[in-house]
Amino acid sequence: TVCCLLAKPYQVFVSDMVDLVLFFVLSIGVNCLILRDRMSSVAYDASLRRVSETDALTSLTNRGAGVQMIRSLLAQHQPGLFCMLDIDGFKEINDCCGHIVGDQVLVAVARQLRFCFRARDIVLRMGGDEFAVYAPGILDKAGGTHCTERLFDAISRLRFPELGERRVSVSLGGVFYDGSCSLSFEELYHAGDTALYHAKRRGKGCCCFSGGASSL
Repeated sequence: TVCCLLAKPYQVFVSDMVDLVLFFVLSIGVNCLILRDRMSSVAYDASLRRVSETDALTSLTNRGAGVQMIRSLLAQHQPGLFCMLDIDGFKEINDCCGHIVGDQVLVAVARQLRFCFRARDIVLRMGGDEFAVYAPGILDKAGGTHCTERLFDAISRLRFPELGERRVSVSLGGVFYDGSCSLSFEELYHAGDTALYHAKRRGKGCCCFSGGASSL
């Protein structure tokens, strides 16, 4: 600025300075618009990602995203409890009361699942009336029972006028992963599904952990 002032006539210098200020203000405005557009784009992308990872009915994590999250924890040998559960007699609910009531039951059970487990636990809807949970850091039956007892109690208190005196219940199979060896999601899923099968054979509203079973 000093050099321009010394080298140019005063009127030319003032004109150049006005042009410079206008260009500076214009450049700030353009960059602000670009920044706002990029922030909107990032927010939109994040919104799309949330939608793509969320089950539309229950708002839980969907199967695709949830399985990937669990795979990531298994790759890090992160120990924890894996649970498989489904709603007892859900087909009968759909057949007798209609799919709208069935959807209401699914949403209510999903809400209790999310409430009874911790914020960092992965809670997902596998499909239909089947749900899964991976709870890092829960390593024994005592810890698993604490979570599942809360869940079973909360679900037992659900009421739906369309079901009359009928009570909603779930069966749950759990398996513990200690992180000492490599384990694929498919192996974990198979173990959890087997535990769920044993719980189903014991009757409604039962819980079976790998290596033992307990009716809650």
